[in-house]
Amino acid sequence: MCNFTSSPAVSVLVPVYKVEPWLRRCVDSILAQTFSDFELILVDDGSPDRCPEICDEYARRDPRVRVFHQENRGLAGARTTGLENARGKWISIVDSDDWVEPNYLEEMITAATQETQLVRCNMRYWGTDGRRVPPLTNDDFVEKILSGGKMTMCELMVSQKLYLKQVVDGMKVKFAAGLSTGEDNCFNIRYMSQIENANVVNVDLPLYHYVPRPDGLNNHRTEPWSFFPFMRESGVIVKELEQNRKFDRGIFLQNFAGYAVMSFWTSLLHERSFNSAVSLLRQFRKIENSELMFDNVIAPKSAMGGLFSRLFSRRMPATIMAIRHLNELRTRITGKMKQGKR
Repeated sequence: MCNFTSSPAVSVLVPVYKVEPWLRRCVDSILAQTFSDFELILVDDGSPDRCPEICDEYARRDPRVRVFHQENRGLAGARTTGLENARGKWISIVDSDDWVEPNYLEEMITAATQETQLVRCNMRYWGTDGRRVPPLTNDDFVEKILSGGKMTMCELMVSQKLYLKQVVDGMKVKFAAGLSTGEDNCFNIRYMSQIENANVVNVDLPLYHYVPRPDGLNNHRTEPWSFFPFMRESGVIVKELEQNRKFDRGIFLQNFAGYAVMSFWTSLLHERSFNSAVSLLRQFRKIENSELMFDNVIAPKSAMGGLFSRLFSRRMPATIMAIRHLNELRTRITGKMKQGKR
């Protein structure tokens, strides 16, 4: 039975874009919840397929479904629209190519107490090997994300969590515009900085099903250029949280922002065009705190990283030449390996 109210306990936000084959599975799993005091907000982000029609069809059938159509603004823009229109005490974000168990909301709402500020459950990761992402305890979760400690993939995602709307409303920046990677990371670190470790509850059940796709909503592009916005946003977060006692800037840069910098650097080493490598490095140097990020992320990893750090800091041409020589060496080695297989 559908219990509609203008002030639901939970607002479930689902950004929708080019997911026609998977949308019904996602929406049906949400509407089949054993906990019924929720609203479902479908944000059609200018999807060119039949997704807009499917969203409207569900809205006609179930009063808990609210649909918002907009021109394409990207994943961050769609989520922001959902947040702006959410009326629930709690917010859950579900990607439209994923699905949830029937007791997803009931288990997490039941686990929440008066003091709870975040509820999370485990995720079943449907990769090629069907593996399940191992859980973290509630203490580990906030402590690790604020210190920048190593996090599992599901902890950096906004899925499989209930966020308190009151806390979200107090965040100056929610989903930063212009990010093609790292938007979940930035949202989570800002949210975690506003709450207390003791107020996080962990539900040790795999209630959320995550399905990675090459063209999925959370697909992280690996081109070097795609990491610049996230690295810039990391610099902004550093400034925002300088006065936060729970926040260690050095550890944050080494771990939290680390995957973007390392991914950028790895992509750069594979860049075949010398001129492109020069341009990428120059753009990286313009990012605020770029040298600090580089020193904290690359240098501690290896002796080679330390060498690159010194070259990067003092001699741009030397760094470029080092990259060029590495590429030439890699090409020669790859060529010999191919010849050996013939």
